[in-house]
Amino acid sequence: MSQIRWINLVINQPSLNFDETLTYQRSPFCYFVFSYQEYDVYFHALLYRLILVPNQHTHPMIGLVEAGLFSTHDDIVESERRLSSKEPSDNHVRLLMTDKCNLACTYCYGDAKTDGETLSFERIQALFNDLAPDRSLNVEFHGNGEPTLALPLIKETIVYLKERFNQLTLTIQTNGQFDDETAKWLIDSPIHVAFSIDGPKTIQLAQRPDATENAQSFETLIHNIEHFHQAGKGFQAICTITEYSLPQMDAIYSFLKSIGMKYFKINPLVKIGRATQSNNPIQNAPDSKTFAKQLALIAVKAYFDKILVDSDFLPSFHTKSAGCFRCGACSPSIVLSPNGSVIACADASLATTQENNPFIWGFCSIEKGLQVEPHRHDTLTHRNVLGMPSCKACFLRYHCSGACLIENYLETGTIETPSKKACGARQQFSITYFKTLVENLLRRS
Repeated sequence: MSQIRWINLVINQPSLNFDETLTYQRSPFCYFVFSYQEYDVYFHALLYRLILVPNQHTHPMIGLVEAGLFSTHDDIVESERRLSSKEPSDNHVRLLMTDKCNLACTYCYGDAKTDGETLSFERIQALFNDLAPDRSLNVEFHGNGEPTLALPLIKETIVYLKERFNQLTLTIQTNGQFDDETAKWLIDSPIHVAFSIDGPKTIQLAQRPDATENAQSFETLIHNIEHFHQAGKGFQAICTITEYSLPQMDAIYSFLKSIGMKYFKINPLVKIGRATQSNNPIQNAPDSKTFAKQLALIAVKAYFDKILVDSDFLPSFHTKSAGCFRCGACSPSIVLSPNGSVIACADASLATTQENNPFIWGFCSIEKGLQVEPHRHDTLTHRNVLGMPSCKACFLRYHCSGACLIENYLETGTIETPSKKACGARQQFSITYFKTLVENLLRRS
């Protein structure tokens, strides 16, 4: 007789313990996803486990409990409590260092220019002076533009942060347009580096062209990536897919693999900022269902290539923890812009006018520090998938967690209501990916 078996999507998830003195009930976190051969396949949303149950047999309770299909009432209540908890919003701060940029990306969410405003050190101090120093703090140097154009300010900020906070994690998102001296500093510094790269040269230059006619931006980027490789400095990448690059997703994956990328995000374009200025393929979002299908095929390749592919479209099943809150925007995160606006997500700075933007929840003045707009702050804080009826029966409920707030707002006019088309695409991606893993498990057994 076939036995219950499972695939752990997160490494080292143990069997659950069975106690014959306890009463068990069907776990509400276990969702039937599809049938395959003689098995019914379930997704356990908390354990991140695919459970294969032979559909022609009854099974002893011990096997159902060990797999995670059944649980005690107390365990279910405790799991629901943990799901509703979240980290404090001020543990992660993103600094949009400058509006200046040395590229002219066709879809730039911040509509950056070759000239623009830069954060002041006094405003940065005013923000962090409001945060207690006895915390683990993650600070990301980002930008509507290119943060390394404000490198002296970054260095000054890091000195200040190290003096004030004991536990500090530093990250920078860069387009890779910097000289060898800057590369050496980044390599030698305890800072995590992520490069923005959209694919081979033709795609990269089409979507992320030079800001000046004489620049060699692609060659500079590849040179710096090679520099990091040679120094043994770990890094990651973010790749944006447009309608233009959608047919070439497989080639993009092969290219990123060929240049040694071991972890990267493949994100669909969100039509915001500069992308709204034209309606051509290079500034349009890809079709969500086609993107989902291509991403699933790539994710399967990456799984066997031992490469981690993640996406803002739907986070990786191998890294994300289950929860009721999609991302830091629900905390809300602190994203400080050069003009002092405090935003829940950097990508949302141009979602609509500043006066009507639901993601701008505060302002940081040099004189008064962080000031909160209570209504917007509370709306973001209370955005919880448990309060979203359209997500109630979805097997991705605690993984997708109600979908990207910006995507929802642009598609439906509210952060609470997901796009039905995008929901269908995420489900399609997940089922395609799960089926491939199940096929491989059964083929190898």
